[in-house]
Amino acid sequence: MVEIFDLSLNVKGSKWEPDPAHPGQYRRVVYQGTGAAFANLYNKHGRPRMKRVWILPPDPLTAPQAARRETMRQAVAAWQAADAAERESARHVANTKGISLYMAYVSKYLKANHPSTGILWETLSGAWDGGTAIWAS
Repeated sequence: MVEIFDLSLNVKGSKWEPDPAHPGQYRRVVYQGTGAAFANLYNKHGRPRMKRVWILPPDPLTAPQAARRETMRQAVAAWQAADAAERESARHVANTKGISLYMAYVSKYLKANHPSTGILWETLSGAWDGGTAIWAS
């Protein structure tokens, strides 16, 4: 059974609703655009939508992930501590790539301070092709 619903302003997003499995509690549901084959409801304009329960994505807390997060924290701290001249050092990259000065600075910092995580493509990056591949740094 496909239901027709009316979300104000026809937005895609989420809302809280009573949880039928746990009386007195609420659950977060997500409305997302989808193809007609996957739709379980349609909005008032006839556009297909999918309503599903929102699930918190898993956070594996692996050592490589923790190392990358720490490097990102350090990059943001370096941006916040940098003076105007140091920030401007990334201006050329920002203009060339069409990104913000902040993104260019953080990208430059992350490339210069990339943590070795022991992932296969880092340790064997040149072994599979005899070292002919050029890896961005």
